[in-house]
Amino acid sequence: MRTDLVGRTRSVLEQAGFALSDPHALRPATFDLVARRENTLLLVKVFTNADSLGEDLADELRMLAGLLDAAPLLLGERSSAGPLEDGVLYVRHRVPVVTLGTLEGALVRDEPPLVYAAPGGYYVNLDGMALRALREARRVSLGQLAEVAGVSRRAIAMYEEGMSALVEVAERLEEFFQEPVARPVDVFQRSEPRETPELDPSKLREALLREVLGRLCEIGYKVAVTQRAPFQAVSQDAAHKTLFLTGVADLEQGMAERARMMQSIASVVEREVAIFVRDRRSREDLQGLALIDQRELARMDESEQVLALIRERTRPARPGD
Repeated sequence: MRTDLVGRTRSVLEQAGFALSDPHALRPATFDLVARRENTLLLVKVFTNADSLGEDLADELRMLAGLLDAAPLLLGERSSAGPLEDGVLYVRHRVPVVTLGTLEGALVRDEPPLVYAAPGGYYVNLDGMALRALREARRVSLGQLAEVAGVSRRAIAMYEEGMSALVEVAERLEEFFQEPVARPVDVFQRSEPRETPELDPSKLREALLREVLGRLCEIGYKVAVTQRAPFQAVSQDAAHKTLFLTGVADLEQGMAERARMMQSIASVVEREVAIFVRDRRSREDLQGLALIDQRELARMDESEQVLALIRERTRPARPGD
């Protein structure tokens, strides 16, 4: 069951010393968990079947990871080809995929995987410098080592330059030298920083969302709209100095729960949050998050004014919020 896998994933991350966002029931969701340990920030999606990660969801997961300086990660147990193996890094739509056993090994036992799956089989990253040093120290020629490994002389030369090798080739090399030549695979690969896509507010269906995000763009923010996150957008100033999670909603029933999720996520990603509403007169506070009236936003003409108001109206979370 997916719910059980989410719970077990939380347990492993907590055991490894990560701070976690609160559970949420939003479906569909870009991510199920946000986790931070020191400088490592993870956006974690959980599917028992890794093939359930569609391209659109993967794109949004990678976009958010790039904007938040995080690593996207998918936890899974199987794919259409069969069970996923512990100790192997897989990839779906450019999102790293691991089993819970692989995650536990990397984080709890400090045993990162050495193998990754790619078209053609299972591979390892070779330590080219170590391989060359071993070969030269033992006075083994390229040809001799090629014969041992069952590959060409050119392949050995390329391994020494850093090319990956099939698992069985790496095993032959390590057996011959009786020394490790494989380097661990980086499970927590941060997404490359993303340039926020240009927003065309006219394509947004909801009037309030269109008006708020359009105004943020007018005063200098770059806005990335989300489809499956608890917040509606991520807003970043033109200089890339500040970024805040952006909620846009009327104060309808259920908004308090969404605000709680946003607050929890923001505390882990260490970003600020603003919720833009049509009329804030009926409510001055929502889970300690900054509420900004649409009319207040309309009067602003600089991005710094928005940030100042967010900081003025945000209060620390209190027990019971």
